[in-house]
Amino acid sequence: MSKVSLQEQLLQSNSTETSEIFNELLRGAARLALFDLMQEEVLALCGPAYSPSADASHRRAGSEKGLCYMGGGKESIRRPRVRRILDDGQEEEVSLKSYQAARCSENIREEIASLLLEGVSTRGASRLKNGSISKSAVSTQWVAKSAQKLEEFRGRPLAEEGYLVLMLDGIRLSDELTAIVALGIRDDGSKEILDFKVGCSENTEVASDLIEGLKKRGLRSRAKRFLVVMDGSEALEKGLLRHYPDAVIQRCLVHKERNLHSYLPRRHHVELSRLLQRLRRAQGADAAKEAYRDVLRFLQKHNAAAAESLEEGGEQLIALQKLGVPATLHRTLLSTNAIENAMLNIRRRMSKVNRWQAKTDMAERYLASV
Repeated sequence: MSKVSLQEQLLQSNSTETSEIFNELLRGAARLALFDLMQEEVLALCGPAYSPSADASHRRAGSEKGLCYMGGGKESIRRPRVRRILDDGQEEEVSLKSYQAARCSENIREEIASLLLEGVSTRGASRLKNGSISKSAVSTQWVAKSAQKLEEFRGRPLAEEGYLVLMLDGIRLSDELTAIVALGIRDDGSKEILDFKVGCSENTEVASDLIEGLKKRGLRSRAKRFLVVMDGSEALEKGLLRHYPDAVIQRCLVHKERNLHSYLPRRHHVELSRLLQRLRRAQGADAAKEAYRDVLRFLQKHNAAAAESLEEGGEQLIALQKLGVPATLHRTLLSTNAIENAMLNIRRRMSKVNRWQAKTDMAERYLASV
């Protein structure tokens, strides 16, 4: 197509037609480049087309239909054939390296991985590629790509300057699998998922292994000790304190509020939320202790079990205020919402997974990729 005729077509087309013309032009250019590459390989093997060497070990054998992957899908091309002449006079087909490279479905691995990370199923990814790649091939490519992502995730260096805050929480994948996730917050406020550990439940040993792995990778506190925000899980706390016995633990007030609401009738929820909001906004240890006592008195008046649940949290519910942290940071550091948001994205993107294979590294590959 000449530049003038192409210009005329583009000017006379709407945006959709223009895009189609442009993409067809790109596909044509890619096919032509591949054809030239294959012809160069044929020339190197067989010599000039009409004056081959008498002792040539290869000969041209015409061409036939072929397939390759480019532009995110499968394309039909004409591929040249070459045959090798053996010492006994017999011949065998030679596979051109350039053609095999173009034919490899791994050329669209990144696109397949992107689709799966957006929550598309393997069957759906195959359909979106117009059947150019089978469901099983999509699955095979995803295993290879996600294994690479897992290696990259675990191989990242942790921040040299250290972290001020750790958050620990669990994500339930199935009845048999739970992942404990660790998030770090630097002194500039930036957040980073540090690592995770998959086990059968949210237990002490899994939590301990997670922290131990982070320590081996160089995890350290920016201050004298870590401030650790968690949801009140006894198992997570024990696993943490094995490695950081001097850590300051702040209980998530959002989790505690949900827990307390479960004890009270709905007519008391508004007042309880108001009192807990006052606790969140309290600046300094004295104000926090006063707000805590008000919540406790309210619960003692209406439900003894709820009051016992609050007292179980104790000083860990106001650990942040006792450290004198400014109230402007309470929104972030009095709950595990920062890590809950990451988990929300994980759940959304893995919603198509119906069966987790506990005997493989499937869960770890998915989590690292997301």
